[in-house]
Amino acid sequence: MEFKIISSLEYCLLNWDEFEELIRNSCRKIQYSLDIYTKDYELDRKIWGKENFINNIKNGAKLVLMYRENELVGTATLTDEIHKEEKSLCLTKFAVKEIYRGNNYGEKIIEFCIEVAKNEQCQWMTLYTSELLNKLVRYYKKNGFIEYRKIKVNQFGIKYNRVFFEKKVM
Repeated sequence: MEFKIISSLEYCLLNWDEFEELIRNSCRKIQYSLDIYTKDYELDRKIWGKENFINNIKNGAKLVLMYRENELVGTATLTDEIHKEEKSLCLTKFAVKEIYRGNNYGEKIIEFCIEVAKNEQCQWMTLYTSELLNKLVRYYKKNGFIEYRKIKVNQFGIKYNRVFFEKKVM
């Protein structure tokens, strides 16, 4: 397993076609599970396109990439935030290639992200998801994240609760 963190100086070196395919497929699966998928999604690069990620990186986000024998297996984005008045990182855009799910790759990405947070003297790792994604909610809880807040959301014509999780890392 090899991890890379892509910074604002390195994003031009990334194989964006491979990366976009991973994100697009992951987001597509979520949209299918929420029954909100449309063909328009395939054209909407705001969600999965590299421009979104490049802008995040230019604004200080860290793009974490996990490789197995030079193949991109998974990714996550880490953004700086203040949580409970303490320096923290928020884990977003978390995805693992479907053929590798169920093999602890996601857990390894989370563990790596927690180590990044510790190295940066962050106190917390946070994330959020939809409560409609039951498996994902259970997955985060299984990995030591604790639910601390819910807010009502009306997105894509669906009303649901967005669930926020936290994990103390220091």
